[in-house]
Amino acid sequence: MGKVKLNRKELTLQTKRWGTLQVDANEILYFSRGIPGFDDLTKFAIFESGDVEPFKWLISVDKPDIGFVIIQPHSLFTDYNPKLFEDDLRELKVAKSDELVFFTIITLAPDPLQSTANLQGPLLVNLTKRTGKQIVVVEEKYTVKHSILSSETSKVEEREAVCA
Repeated sequence: MGKVKLNRKELTLQTKRWGTLQVDANEILYFSRGIPGFDDLTKFAIFESGDVEPFKWLISVDKPDIGFVIIQPHSLFTDYNPKLFEDDLRELKVAKSDELVFFTIITLAPDPLQSTANLQGPLLVNLTKRTGKQIVVVEEKYTVKHSILSSETSKVEEREAVCA
């Protein structure tokens, strides 16, 4: 199981899957209620890797071997604009909209065409306060298993491959 070692302002996370990771203690995100299904995990850090952009890893600081593939939904779904509830904004202590960032959890499948994004349960993060929450979007057009490689996206990729 992963271990956490504190070194002043930096945490060292020892993981089986990702090896040794360093995170600045000031960059930790706090999910006061955890993430559904992982309610006991309240501290997370986001890790980036240039070779898998725009995807990122949301890794638990509490149990470093637990992590999620996440993405800012606008990088795949430019018209993503779910309605937010005042209670969620109040809980995250949001003063201005530019403090707020959406992430969606991605489920990767062996067949990339089967990979999905949870647009109905995005992660809402207040970057200023370093707080986060998974919210529920009640709009029918967003699903928990929204294809990240829709037929339209596939057609664009096919056209680019033919032109290359």
